[in-house]
This record gives sequence, C-alpha cells and structure tokens, in this order.
Amino acid sequence: MIAVAHSSNSSLPPLPLRRFSVAEYERLISDGFFASDERFELLAGYITEKMSRNPPHDSSLDRSRRRIEKILPPGWLARVQLGLTLPDSVPEPDIAVVRGQESDFDLHHPKARDAHWVVEVAESSLYEDRTLKAEIYARWGVAIYWIINLVDAQIEAHALPSGDVAAPGYRSCIIYKSSDEIPVILDGVRLATLPVADLLPFGHR
Repeated sequence: MIAVAHSSNSSLPPLPLRRFSVAEYERLISDGFFASDERFELLAGYITEKMSRNPPHDSSLDRSRRRIEKILPPGWLARVQLGLTLPDSVPEPDIAVVRGQESDFDLHHPKARDAHWVVEVAESSLYEDRTLKAEIYARWGVAIYWIINLVDAQIEAHALPSGDVAAPGYRSCIIYKSSDEIPVILDGVRLATLPVADLLPFGHR
C-alpha cells in the first residue's frame, strides 16, 4: 500500500510512504539496518522514530513499574519498553502486562493474545498515545490501556476495545485525577487500587 504524506509547512511535493509488514520490519532489525543508538517502532505499518524521554517521564515509568510488579499475581509479567508483536505493528509500550513466564518470550515478543494491559507515559507523545496508539491497541484487543498523562496530571484509563473494525477505539475512558485512586483490574479480577499521585513525578501532580 502506498500512502501520501502532505505538509502545509513544506514546499516539497507530496511524498509516497511505504508500509512495511511485521515480517519485513523484523528482517530489517535482524539484518542490522538500524544503528544501535536508533530507536524505532512499527506502528500501523509505518516505521516511526520513538520520542526522546526526559526525567519526569522516566520517573513516572519507574514509579509505575515498581507498583505494578508488586500487585501482579503469578503468571503475569510487567515488561518495560520491550516489543509487542501485533498483526500490523510492533510497538514498545512503556509497560506491557502480559500473561506468561520470562522464558516464554526468549525467542519471540508477546503477541496480542498475551497482552492484557498496556501503559504509556505521555508528555510530548500525548497526541500520538491518544490517537494512533489507542487505535492500534483497541484494534488488536488489548483489554486495558492507561495513558499516564503528565501534561494534565491524570491517568486516562481505557477499556472495552472495539476489535478490528473500520474505526477502532475504546468504548470506555475514565479520567483519574492526581487526588484519586485508580482500580487495577486484571483479567476481570480487581487486584488493588493505586493512588494516582504515586505514579506521577513531583511537579506533575
């Protein structure tokens, strides 16, 4: 498929963009096409440069990882910024809670059926996380999708994914402010509640 990129801020003519399959993207990685210090994701067929991270992002990510790992029951893993293989994408979510053991993923990334809960920490990436990433996760059935929104000091908890439809999305989105506690529900079981403020860095509460 050929898509056309348009930019109102450029004098260049529209440029064709090529979509890549997951197999092609994985072949580029195995062939060493990307430099070791380059960070990319495959999103809906497009190879996309990952946003750079700042200290508030990393602080929120580390806070969230530690608290999530404490409440996970046996048989679940919290994977941090590692690949998730979906039919048209290989995102690297900040946290992906997947069913299985570490050894299950020695030779391949978790797939859509393995992933139940994905967390993205968003500041400069907020628009992408609310749109493209939400569409991808909803299309392929990730049950729970949290956006830890550092801009507005809140967590946007999405549930009830649409599945593979023309305009994928989540049918439920609840906003939890920094003074709230957010319930953690995994595979239909309520595990705990977490204070939202504990997942946000100082200065973003």
